Amino acid sequence: MKKIFLFAICAGFALMAKAQTNMDELKYLQSMFGMDKKHFVAERMQISKADSTKFWALYEDYELFRSEISDKRGSNIQSYSDNYSKLTDKQANDIVITSLQVSDEFTKLLKKTYDKMATQVSAVKAGQFVYLEMYCEALGRIKLAEMIPHLNEVPAKKM
Repeated sequence: MKKIFLFAICAGFALMAKAQTNMDELKYLQSMFGMDKKHFVAERMQISKADSTKFWALYEDYELFRSEISDKRGSNIQSYSDNYSKLTDKQANDIVITSLQVSDEFTKLLKKTYDKMATQVSAVKAGQFVYLEMYCEALGRIKLAEMIPHLNEVPAKKM
C-alpha cells in the first residue's frame, strides 16, 4: 500500500512539475504503474497455487483491455488540457461524451472480468479483485484529474 501511494505521489509531482505533459510521459508513468501494479495485486490477492494460472491469465487479459481504456482516458484529458482556453461547445461536448463512454467501457470490462473470475476462481477472490481495481482506478483518475487546467486554478477573490 505504501509503495503504490508513494508512486502515486511521485507521479503527481512529476506531472505537476510541467504545465503540459505529453503522451509519451503519460504512457511511461502508466507502464511503470502497470509493472508495480502486478506486484501490488499479487501481494494483496494472495492467490492459491491451484488458482494461480487461471487468475493470472484473466488478470493479463483484463490489463490488456484496461490499458487501452486508460490510454483513451489520458488522450481525452490531454485533448481537453491542450484546448482548454479555446474550446468550442462541440469540442467540449465531444470530450465529455468520450469521457463518459470511457467510464462505461471500464465498468463493463470490470464486470466481465468479475464474472469470469467468479466462475473460474471464486466470487470472493473476484470481489477482492474488483475492489482492488476500483482503488487503483481511483488513484489513476486523481492523477489525471490534476492535469485538468480549471481544477488547479484558484479563483480570484472578489473585493
